[in-house]
Amino acid sequence: MGSDRDLTEEVKKATKKSFEDPSLDKNFLAGCSPYELLSDTKNEKMLPNDGWGKECSVGLQRDFSELPQEEKDKYGFEYDLMMLLTKLTEQLEASIRSERLKIKAEEELPPEIQVQVAEIDAKISELQTKAEEAGENGDVDQSAQCIAEAGILQTQKQALETQHKPRARRDYVCEISGAVFSSGDAETKRRLEEGKLYNGWIQIREKLAELKARDPPLAPRPRASWSDSKDRDRDRDRDRGRDDRRDDRRDDRRDDRRDDRRDRGRDRSRERDRYGERRRDDRRDDRRDDRRYR
Repeated sequence: MGSDRDLTEEVKKATKKSFEDPSLDKNFLAGCSPYELLSDTKNEKMLPNDGWGKECSVGLQRDFSELPQEEKDKYGFEYDLMMLLTKLTEQLEASIRSERLKIKAEEELPPEIQVQVAEIDAKISELQTKAEEAGENGDVDQSAQCIAEAGILQTQKQALETQHKPRARRDYVCEISGAVFSSGDAETKRRLEEGKLYNGWIQIREKLAELKARDPPLAPRPRASWSDSKDRDRDRDRDRGRDDRRDDRRDDRRDDRRDDRRDRGRDRSRERDRYGERRRDDRRDDRRDDRRYR
């Protein structure tokens, strides 16, 4: 069933999307979409914003799963999914550690009780050492007495801790989902384990373990989309046009310099002609004057 259920097989094939269609959830194609598993849970904010709103196509997921592993590796979807799931799991583990530290801080004994407990621990340690030494020396009665006294102190210590130790309202952190609740709340635990958050993280952790065992490679090279190719063609045309304009300006400057040199040469030639004419006129005038005064 689906939006294309009424279409013929020919139409379905003609309208079928490519694995690399930007509208598709590539994580879903690779077998596990955290966007689908963690949506509407408290952990959905952990996911990168650019992955929301993608289509989860069951048909294309089936087609991708049937590809030979060598073909899958060329797309790099499984590698990208492994990296995303690793990052998400690391974030969750950090959150779990932080929650456990908060619980530990809430359950710490008051400072004065901590001092009393430390003193009792020191006495217990001392009695245990004496018991060992007495046993090595063959003094069975002394060894037994030290052990009994250490047991009494241990009971006193436990009673002191039970009486004065604060109890966190929620003292348990789920190691799968990071949810925090009271360890004695069986109903909350049941609802958690039946819910979307817990089961989503179960699938994420299982898929991550599977991918790490196979260690899929990074895609050999980015695959150029139709829009990328169009952008590159436009950039090449723009660069070519810029180069042509630069060449035209260079040619114009070269022509201008050549015209300037030609004009300067023509001016120099005219100057030489005028100078030669003046010299001829002067010589003619000199000869005329010579004849006049003979």
